[in-house]
Parts: sequence; structure tokens; C-alpha cells
Amino acid sequence: YHAPETAFGQVYNLGTGKDVTIGEIVDAVRKIVGKELPVITDPSRIRPAKSEVMRLLSDNSKARREIGWEPQVSIEEGLAKTTDWIRAHLKMYQPDRYVR
Repeated sequence: YHAPETAFGQVYNLGTGKDVTIGEIVDAVRKIVGKELPVITDPSRIRPAKSEVMRLLSDNSKARREIGWEPQVSIEEGLAKTTDWIRAHLKMYQPDRYVR
């Protein structure tokens, strides 16, 4: 894909236009890796009530209209590709360490 000259300097949302819950992401990753992964909640990382929006949804209509962009992979396919990449680069990760 090559963006037109008019796209340079512009801001575009490039999401799918569909929201997904953390639970749906966890279920998809469990399916991809073939394991029943536990979900551990760290109370110090839970957002305080009314601190942020609880739902984020990308509006890609500007990108579709102005530069002809459309999503080409589903969330499941994107997670599978990401998982494959991480598996190929495990030395770069320290999964037991949380960096703030």
C-alpha cells in the first residue's frame, strides 16, 4: 500500500472499527497458543472509577474516504501474527518483569 501525497502530515485512525473486550482478546490468545492461560489482576493497575474511558473504538472512516485504506487482517489473525513474531524473538522479552 502506498499512501497518496495528500496523506502526509495527516492523522488517521487505522483500527478495524470494531471494539473488542480484554476477555475476547484473552480467549483468542488462549486459542492461538493452545493453552488455558490464567488471568491475573494486579489491583495497583486497575483504573480508578471515572478515570478514563472504558471503551475505545477506532473510527477509520477518514482513512477509508481520503486514502482508500481498509483493514486487511482480523483481530485473531493479527494476534496470531504477533504471537508468531514474539515466539521468533523470545530473547527480547522478560515476561516475568513488569516495567512501568
